[in-house]
Amino acid sequence: MICYIFLNSAIKIKVVDREPLTEDEQQRIIREFHENPLGGHQGIARTHQRISQQYHWKGMRQMIKNYILSCATCQFNKTTNRTIKEPLVITTTTSRPFEKIFMDIVGFFYYICHVVNGLNSFNQIHILFLKKLNGKLILNKFPST
Repeated sequence: MICYIFLNSAIKIKVVDREPLTEDEQQRIIREFHENPLGGHQGIARTHQRISQQYHWKGMRQMIKNYILSCATCQFNKTTNRTIKEPLVITTTTSRPFEKIFMDIVGFFYYICHVVNGLNSFNQIHILFLKKLNGKLILNKFPST
């Protein structure tokens, strides 16, 4: 039996009186919505949204989550949200100060140059007032040895 409440107003509520779904029927519904050839494997939130337009039962979201987390196709094709970081490179230790230096440059209107000595990790910070940034201009800002 389907009954509509507030039929002639802006608010419409659909009340459906039907037998509760068995666990096998719930699994079948999740499988049909999730593995649909016309847009299946959409993830937890979208699958829940699509199913909840027609069905509702207690513990539905958790059941959908468990089903999708155990779906082999989803786990195989899942993209990661983490950015892949550049692997660390082991460098050799120098024997003299400033034989090898490491530089980081940050900024846009003015630049902050962080210089680290490779021998003893001595840090220096330089503020560079440059309109353009290239290697020759940076080298001209540092005293030559």
